[in-house]
Amino acid sequence: MKTVGGESRRQPAWVVVVAMVVVGLSGCVSAPERYARQVRDQTYQAHLEQGVRAMVYPLGCGALLPWAEQHLWEEGFEGVSIDLSALEVRTGWRSRGPLMEERYGVYSRAAGAQRCAWQFMREERGGEATREVRDVEMEMRLLERISPQKAREVRLKAQAAAERAYDETREMIDNQEAR
Repeated sequence: MKTVGGESRRQPAWVVVVAMVVVGLSGCVSAPERYARQVRDQTYQAHLEQGVRAMVYPLGCGALLPWAEQHLWEEGFEGVSIDLSALEVRTGWRSRGPLMEERYGVYSRAAGAQRCAWQFMREERGGEATREVRDVEMEMRLLERISPQKAREVRLKAQAAAERAYDETREMIDNQEAR
């Protein structure tokens, strides 16, 4: 290590050890704290998904589905088609790595006059195996485009629930440790 005068100078070994211990301790998180954070994160994700799944848009499905169609084109899917009579949007298959392919089906349903709900279903296939899962993250990205205010509300509600869960978990842990 060079000093201002240009001469080389080494730190005593104990200074290096103390610095390493301080750096190490600053990164340590207790098991109860890790657990409380895990509960917070899982609660946030669960409430975010719940909010997105419950979303009903103040548009008729015929007006809403073109948003999904455009979004899927922008996500790089080809063969995107919209069927307004069936209230669906479908994509062609696209590669997702060397052994996996995926495609989307967006299924909407009228939820009253000029109101619509939908599901983004991702179908994945690799070899002989195929599975279909609801892609709430894709729905959230589109919600952010269509209604940033509603997306913000969903996120804020999820955040509030997550913070409550964290506080309750920490309180429970603190009560157990006090016994």
